[in-house]
Amino acid sequence: MTADDLLEAAAVPLMRKTIELALSGDRVSLRYCLDRLARSKATRPVPFTLPEVNAPEDHPKATRALLEAVASGALHSEDAAARAKLLDAHVQAMTLQSFVDRLEYLEARQGQ
Repeated sequence: MTADDLLEAAAVPLMRKTIELALSGDRVSLRYCLDRLARSKATRPVPFTLPEVNAPEDHPKATRALLEAVASGALHSEDAAARAKLLDAHVQAMTLQSFVDRLEYLEARQGQ
């Protein structure tokens, strides 16, 4: 067994002990538990459906949906920023594919 395997096998008892120590006043354990709680809440997935983005022209509708979700409190700004990055990458990929398609079309026409 590797060290990771051993730790994984002991994960539940270790967490129980850490929580027990935190509840009894151990400051290091308490800080660890509170940090884990805050981090897990911040990284928890939030269900949110973007409008379909099938072409670069759909990008503004999707970013508007992100902005409205942040403004209404349905989505945290950091989560929206991460989704916007993914959206931007998707739009860049579609734009690149569009250029490739046009170039192939022009090359095919030129070869006729």
